[in-house]
Amino acid sequence: MNRQTRLLSGLSAVALLALTAALNVYQRARAVAAAPDPYKIDQQAERFRGVAARVPPGAVMGFLTDQTPESIGGHAMYFGAQYALAPRLLVWNEKDTTRRWVLGNFATPVDLSQVAKAHGLKLAADFGSGVALFEKEGQ
Repeated sequence: MNRQTRLLSGLSAVALLALTAALNVYQRARAVAAAPDPYKIDQQAERFRGVAARVPPGAVMGFLTDQTPESIGGHAMYFGAQYALAPRLLVWNEKDTTRRWVLGNFATPVDLSQVAKAHGLKLAADFGSGVALFEKEGQ
């Protein structure tokens, strides 16, 4: 086999491997794109539309949920809300009562008046779908 034939064979092999790798990446990207969003991050902007209309940009809000801070669900609830409500800032600290606004983001049905009472808040609005806006008493 002469040098030209070996070079052509080598280049053909490299081109075939590159094409195979590109097709593999394309197939994996299609599979990921077709997979459902388990945390529904793409739906959060709609869920929090009412809160965004009521609370001014730049506000620092408290955050309440029925999920624990350490859980995956808790992280999804917090970061999904933070993403949808930016540039507003969420602070997850149930003992902090200094915030005028407190966002409630719940995965299960809760008694909102009971949640408000337990945290010294008043219910400002119930937006449905587990989203509620509380306001500090006296504001």
